Amino acid sequence: MDFFEFNSKFTHTRTELKTPLLLTEEERWDKKTRIFEFINQNKTSEIDAMIIKVMKNHKVLAHQQLAKCVIELSKTFQPDEETIKKRIESLIEHRYMRRDELNDRKYWYVP
Repeated sequence: MDFFEFNSKFTHTRTELKTPLLLTEEERWDKKTRIFEFINQNKTSEIDAMIIKVMKNHKVLAHQQLAKCVIELSKTFQPDEETIKKRIESLIEHRYMRRDELNDRKYWYVP
């Protein structure tokens, strides 16, 4: 808990001073939630870009190889397998890549 005390001897050249507002617990939680959502949105975009970059270079890859390449490319954070899988599904839905007709665990880049 913060403790504040009034200093009557304090002087300043300006007649008005701006003090930061204290946030309630709910406001702090809301701010943290918005920051977390923003970070996650950036991570998904970064993962998408890495997947596309790898697929452009290789054209055809198995799921494990693709996931391994994406994890190796990531410099700022370590994406987990589940997130990579979700992003691959999203890219398939948006027609950036497709599944192999014979093997579900193999992906083709769609130029």
